[in-house]
Amino acid sequence: MSDRVFFHRAWPPIGARPLGEGFVEARSTPRRATHDERTAHWAAAQAELDELARLRIEQELDRVGATYGHVFDEHVEDHVDPAADTFQLRGRYRFVTYGPG
Repeated sequence: MSDRVFFHRAWPPIGARPLGEGFVEARSTPRRATHDERTAHWAAAQAELDELARLRIEQELDRVGATYGHVFDEHVEDHVDPAADTFQLRGRYRFVTYGPG
């Protein structure tokens, strides 16, 4: 769990001041799975995607000189490659950057 990136109902410390907005995209590792197996693999792919998104947001915070990020919108969808029998999750995360108060 990050002490810099907050998702949805979790918020940065009181007094942090908004600096701007940003977004990142992330993709889980493609996983071999038939249609029936995708549901079973979804949770692992989602956990990986969440961690990758958190790391990307932290990189963006460092890049723009922000202290915290608050994700207020995310869109996750699965991508299936029938030829390779793989699927992966792809996500886009919008967040507000915050500096110290």
